[in-house]
Amino acid sequence: MEQQILATWAQVFATLIVGLAQCGLIAWGLRQMRVSSQERNRQLDTQAETLGKIGQALDRQGEVLAELLRRTA
Repeated sequence: MEQQILATWAQVFATLIVGLAQCGLIAWGLRQMRVSSQERNRQLDTQAETLGKIGQALDRQGEVLAELLRRTA
């Protein structure tokens, strides 16, 4: 009888340890996803800023070309 009780408690503790390990891994995975998302957002912000600067440069280039065409016409 005592062996059954010990076996039952051993099973309970093993289940508890496995459950806690799973919860830890899930928490770690969620944290990694959050960190990756923040990094991706920073990269997208930088990319948007760069594209904005390129757009401004192209607009300015268009203005300069239009002025040159007006002068030569």
